[in-house]
Amino acid sequence: MGILRRRSALCTCAVLCWACSYAGAAWAAESKAITLRDAIETALEANVDLRQAAIQTESQEISVRRSKMDFLPNLRLSMGASRAYGKDYEAVSDRFEWNHSSSMNFSVSSGLDLFTGFGRTAALKQSQLELEAQRSSYVRSREQVIFETVQQFVLVVLDGDLIRVDEQYLESQHRLLAQIEAFTASGKRPIVDLYQQQASVADAESRLLVDRRDYEVDKFKLLQVMAVDPGTAYTVVVPDVESMSEGLAGLFPGDAARSALASRADLAAQRLQVEAAKRQITASRAGYWPTLSVSAGAGTSYRSPGSYDFNDQFYNNNLNGSIGLSLSVPIFDRLSTYNNVAQARVGLRQAQLGAERLELQTGVEIRQALEDYATAGKAVEVARAQFKYSEQALKNMEERYKVGASTLVELTQVRSSNLQSSYNLINAKYGHLVRGFAVLYYSGGIDKAMPLFD
Repeated sequence: MGILRRRSALCTCAVLCWACSYAGAAWAAESKAITLRDAIETALEANVDLRQAAIQTESQEISVRRSKMDFLPNLRLSMGASRAYGKDYEAVSDRFEWNHSSSMNFSVSSGLDLFTGFGRTAALKQSQLELEAQRSSYVRSREQVIFETVQQFVLVVLDGDLIRVDEQYLESQHRLLAQIEAFTASGKRPIVDLYQQQASVADAESRLLVDRRDYEVDKFKLLQVMAVDPGTAYTVVVPDVESMSEGLAGLFPGDAARSALASRADLAAQRLQVEAAKRQITASRAGYWPTLSVSAGAGTSYRSPGSYDFNDQFYNNNLNGSIGLSLSVPIFDRLSTYNNVAQARVGLRQAQLGAERLELQTGVEIRQALEDYATAGKAVEVARAQFKYSEQALKNMEERYKVGASTLVELTQVRSSNLQSSYNLINAKYGHLVRGFAVLYYSGGIDKAMPLFD
């Protein structure tokens, strides 16, 4: 009976193991590996802010089309038919009798504004400039999506590296705990060392839990930037940081500050807004000018009862036409035109100040980005040297602790220093990479980095 129970338990364990392995395989099959280029392309296609910018561009295209249509004549076609009932006096019968009459009319008319004080020309040019400004704003929005995706993707990769470092650290802490347990059992080390090391293991486990939590949260944020369902299962493909950093350095413009002022899409959009504001002043001044328009129309009608039949009335006798020329001279419009021009001038000054402020901001941003990138490069060198020295110090201290030449407190301090140097190196490498992309972003050339994402 006991043998049967053991066999049943073994079968149950086998089934559970098979089920777990199958579930893990299924999860791995459903999980999608995402590269940096995949993340960027998905974000460019689905990002909500970018799609809204595209809709605004489409709306401005409609405004340009509407302004062009203002130069064309209009054409109206109207038709009508009626039947009237009423009483008329009949002399023969000397009484009022019910009678009815029918009528029908048809007309076509057209009008064309010959001169409107240059208002239509200015309005068309203004709408075209605003369209170009909106397109430039879309380009800048696209660059911003690329930069935000790169930042968040790199942050997820950084979190993964921190997890690996803390996993190795926890493993080494477990090995040290086993050694101390053996030393304590043989009386070579005091019991307090065992307690202290157990606390260190618990601290390492807690730190690893926090790392894994940060990793999942940053993955959710990456999906948010990509406008993808947060429940999507995916794994991040770690890029080659070293080659990517080397490729970035070759993409920096010679004079980054001057290049930023010349190629930043948002700055180009603001300058176009200044030109559009100037056209708004011209359009507002149209109210001072007289307007001239021409109109033409033709029509015919039919009425029954009548002296002639339908064909004679509709196609011959009742035909009519007209053509006219209208001139309108403004005398007093309650200062409406004056106020419109004044308001347009205020709008121009605001646009000019916006362009001036953005130029100053652009100069500060690109210079700060260059300084941050140079500092980050030096930080990588320092972190590598620090990590190298801490590795050597840790090996030496571990050997000293084994032979009883150092205390556990000293070993713990060196281990903590080595762990911190690992963190510093990881943060420095990825910080240097992100600041390199920041230089391209603030100089208006992050699209140049797309080949590096393959």
